[in-house]
Amino acid sequence: FVYFHSIIDGPSCKQNDVDLSRLETDIAQAGTTAAYNFITPDLCHDMHGDGACIEPDALRAGDDWLRANLPPLIAFAEAHAGVIFIVWDEGEGDTRIPFIAVGPGVKKGYAGTKHYNHGSLVKSVERILGLPYLAAVASNHDFADLFEPGKFP
Repeated sequence: FVYFHSIIDGPSCKQNDVDLSRLETDIAQAGTTAAYNFITPDLCHDMHGDGACIEPDALRAGDDWLRANLPPLIAFAEAHAGVIFIVWDEGEGDTRIPFIAVGPGVKKGYAGTKHYNHGSLVKSVERILGLPYLAAVASNHDFADLFEPGKFP
């Protein structure tokens, strides 16, 4: 969505596309956290690496970023019946991608057997937010089976 001019050129983008520290502030102040937050690390911490990064090991830099940033997000999700989806944008040599769901309703130690893709993430977010499904993702599996019965947010 960061490539759609109807989004990035509008005033709501400048208002809602903010530094991660803003989310930290929102979490600390009850009731100010948005229902949906999309977080992506910078180029030095997204596990791709960049020539200008201090840490030459891109995976280590990404792991360090997750280690530093996930605990307060997980605590918030646990306290507010939320969920965190950690999704990579590409696999290593094939179409499989790492994916992790974290939250109080997620089945512990469960690995889904359905075929998921990025459309599954979109469909799941649409379902959680009560939005209609985009035609392009309507036939995809959502992530409901990753949750305990009745716990899909």
